[in-house]
Amino acid sequence: LTDPILPIPPTTLTDNVLAPKDEQSFRYFTPRFIADYVIDDEHMLYLSVAKGLKTGGFNNAEDSAQLTYDVSENITYELGSKNTFLDGRLVLNGALYYIDWTNLQGSEPPTHASLSSSDMMANIGDASSAGAELSLLYNATSYLSLDLGLSYSNPEYDDGVKFSPASNRVDCDGSVCPADGEVGGNKLPRSSQEQASLGINLMLPPIGQWMTTARLDANYQSEQYVTPLNVTTIPERTITNASVNISDADERWNLNIWGKNILDEDAAAYAFYITIFNQYLVSKLPGPSYGATLKYRF
Repeated sequence: LTDPILPIPPTTLTDNVLAPKDEQSFRYFTPRFIADYVIDDEHMLYLSVAKGLKTGGFNNAEDSAQLTYDVSENITYELGSKNTFLDGRLVLNGALYYIDWTNLQGSEPPTHASLSSSDMMANIGDASSAGAELSLLYNATSYLSLDLGLSYSNPEYDDGVKFSPASNRVDCDGSVCPADGEVGGNKLPRSSQEQASLGINLMLPPIGQWMTTARLDANYQSEQYVTPLNVTTIPERTITNASVNISDADERWNLNIWGKNILDEDAAAYAFYITIFNQYLVSKLPGPSYGATLKYRF
């Protein structure tokens, strides 16, 4: 005996089962204005105002209100000075800046959730940052130069910004971190408040047509917060690198011998918070590494 094969009735899609339409246009204008004042041949002041953005996008959401998120914009104001001293042997540049962010993009839970649902991208609020930068280059002799870079920044969320994954953390009880995810006044994650670099450059006398330069540099960054909750940090670190560069007078041949993290700084490179497991994924800095790169220009 065999069962008869019954025909499958056709299925009619209705508006009730169709996914909402995700269609959106993003238009923006990113001007930049610069004004400078030349004091003399060795000193100059400048002021700039620039607008930047991160474009909007789309979510795979069931709620039409979460299908798209808007453009995130920032306006940067910068006042700086560029100077040379000691007949051009010393170059000193500095700047003060202020950044005003609007419509920052972050995550929020879906309004219609299922077991396979994930957080949606959304515009979570505003932030601002004030900072300063200083760079110096000193040509001590024809063969030796030093360079120094310093920077300070203080990026903070404005009041009203919320970090929605806080609701999944067992320790956000209003004491360790706010249970509602309010992060107004907290520092933006993955940004160091202080950074510094120091480099020593050596140019050896030519040997025939061959020129040799060497560089030793150290790069420091202060601790960084992993999430907007500011409860976990990546510790400060200093990485030291070295290199030797050999090239011919025509710059056709070039040999670069390099070493990275030569003092074996043992620190975390970065960390991510995994919301679904309420855990962190941490990656360490690679240990000392060495190599050489040979180039020939035809």
